[in-house]
Amino acid sequence: MGDAQEGFVFGISFAEVAVMLGAILPTEIALRQRFDEDGKPRN
Repeated sequence: MGDAQEGFVFGISFAEVAVMLGAILPTEIALRQRFDEDGKPRN
């Protein structure tokens, strides 16, 4: 039962990591598009 619980927790955490990556990557891309190469915000 211990192995099953560990596998279940790992499955949940892996899904959460995938969801966080899916939420973070578009945000990071949007932020990079919003700023110039100099790091100055575009108007």
